[in-house]
Amino acid sequence: MSTDEEVDAPEVWFYPNHLGKLVLFGLVGGGPFLFFWAYRSWQAYAANAGYSRHGFWRRVRRATGYRPSPFWRALLATNYFLCLFPAVDRECRARGLRGVPAAEVLAAGVAVLWFVEGRIPGLLVSSLLSPVWLLVPVQLAINRLHLREGRPLHPRTDGWEVLWVALGLLARLPHLRG
Repeated sequence: MSTDEEVDAPEVWFYPNHLGKLVLFGLVGGGPFLFFWAYRSWQAYAANAGYSRHGFWRRVRRATGYRPSPFWRALLATNYFLCLFPAVDRECRARGLRGVPAAEVLAAGVAVLWFVEGRIPGLLVSSLLSPVWLLVPVQLAINRLHLREGRPLHPRTDGWEVLWVALGLLARLPHLRG
C-alpha cells in the first residue's frame, strides 16, 4: 500500500455513540464527560494514524517519532476541538458523506461554552447553554461514518462512561445546590 492511500475502515470511527446518550451524559456529566468523549475520539484517530491522512502521519512518525497523545489532546480539548471537528468533517467528505457544518465555528463555540458553563446560574439555563449541544452535529457525522461501514453504534454503557459522568455530577453538585 502506498503511504498516501486510504487505510481500511477502522473498528471505531472517532467515538460512535447514540445521540440521546451523548446529550444525557453530556448534560449530567458536563466537562468531565466531554473530556472522556474527546479522549475516546482522539484515541481512535491516533490508533488509525489519522484515517485519510494515514500516509502523512506515517511520514511524520518516521521522520520525527511524533505520536499524537489522546490524553493531552483531550485534556486540552477546548484547543484541540479546533482540530478534531475539522478532522471529522474531512473524513466524512473523503467518503462522500455529509460532514460537519461550520466545524471551526462549532469548535470555538464549545470552547466558549465550556468556560462559561459553570458560571451560569440555574439548572435550566445552564442546560440550555451546555456545550454538549454543539457536539450534536459532530456526533451525527461520526455516527454516519460508523454506520456506513455497517457497524453498530456504541451499544452499551461501559464503566468508563459511568465514571466520567459521576465525576462530572460530583463536580456540579455544589453549583446545583446554590
